Amino acid sequence: MSADFRMTNAAFRVIIPNRHAVGAESNGLDTQHTAALKYIQSRASVTRKIVQEALGLKQTSAGILLKNLESRGLIEKTGSGKATVYSAKR
Repeated sequence: MSADFRMTNAAFRVIIPNRHAVGAESNGLDTQHTAALKYIQSRASVTRKIVQEALGLKQTSAGILLKNLESRGLIEKTGSGKATVYSAKR
């Protein structure tokens, strides 16, 4: 991803891509969701805290990210409370 410079006779335009935009990845996920999904897919199961630490997120952000992946049907949630684990759907 890099800036695109376009010039005309009297002006120039710089187009800077928004790397946080949804749809930036081919699967419709932003880079953070894609990183989390790849991380989860590389393991049998993970907890919210493991994802939080692996991606450097706050507790709330990690929870929201996991909930978004679950609602899209990309991961499964098993258990509740401290015993909650997430795994990639196969």
